[in-house]
Amino acid sequence: MIRILIVAESLGAGVLTFISEQCRDLGREYSIKLCYGTRSETPKKLSSVVGERCQLVEFDFRNKSLENVKGFISLMNEGYDVIHAHSTLAGFYVRVGRAFLESDARVYYNPHAYSFLRLDFGIFTRSAFFLIEFILARLPYSTTISVAPSEHKITKCYLLHKRGLLFSNGVRVVRDEEIEVRPVADPGLRIGTMGRLASQKNPEFFVRLAKLLPTYTFVWIGGGDYVFHEVVPSNVIVTGWLPREEAIETLKTLDIYLQPSLWEGMSLSLLEAMQYQKACVASDIGGNSDCITHGETGLIYSSFSECLSMLKALGRDEQLRFRLAVAARNVVKQHFSLDVSVKQYSMLYSTDPTCG
Repeated sequence: MIRILIVAESLGAGVLTFISEQCRDLGREYSIKLCYGTRSETPKKLSSVVGERCQLVEFDFRNKSLENVKGFISLMNEGYDVIHAHSTLAGFYVRVGRAFLESDARVYYNPHAYSFLRLDFGIFTRSAFFLIEFILARLPYSTTISVAPSEHKITKCYLLHKRGLLFSNGVRVVRDEEIEVRPVADPGLRIGTMGRLASQKNPEFFVRLAKLLPTYTFVWIGGGDYVFHEVVPSNVIVTGWLPREEAIETLKTLDIYLQPSLWEGMSLSLLEAMQYQKACVASDIGGNSDCITHGETGLIYSSFSECLSMLKALGRDEQLRFRLAVAARNVVKQHFSLDVSVKQYSMLYSTDPTCG
């Protein structure tokens, strides 16, 4: 049986969802060990989320001591056929650490949005991140897997990576009978988003909209340590971190899903909202525009005023909400199914078309 080591330095939010779904499905045919770092939202009973077949090893990626680094390389040297890193720091550890291995393990790396796209860092830090990624992309044993066409374009055209693959994100598509239609008229609509309360998700933008639309309820499904700069109005609800099942049930109560992110790979939360047949409004960035066609499967905005106008229009027009929502669900069923994603990774692990 092929042995796989999955490495994630920060197991929470979308990365947790992605890895847990992969581990549950692939654990039936591969021997998988998950090396992970924790976040505040990392489940206490992680095995119940990723599946009992998956072996777990917690690792402190914040500890940069020589002994800790040696311990990580020893873990990598346990005879794995595949080592798969998720996100920036894990990608650095694994790709550099691979040079010290006695085995010929294949290395894969999912950036889940490149760190040099982060707008909460200055230009010098982002330039340093880009340079590091550019250098690591030259390593002959590593393949980068992008989750969206826009991310793949960066890998191939800007980082000039010859071993880049595109496996679009996917969600587990539910049966049509599980879709709940909420025929709610303006006013009284529920607008929401789902994810970490952090700069990336643009919470200040979310609050500004809520202030200008006081008759709507704005729901943030998720938590985090973000401190708002403005007073949060009474029509904003922040749920905090919820078990996945409860988070999905809350998502199903929304009339409009808002994705105001400043940068993304491809948001699983957005795909979940689309598959649960929600009218979606999203910022014009890579990842969002990869899964939404403006005016057909959702709405894409490029400014605050444009987003505000779109929300008002959707609030007034129930038929428009329904048309966009139905089209959104159909495109997820056709192009962003988890079944397709799992088959792609399974074929990669068993045959490896890029590295040999």
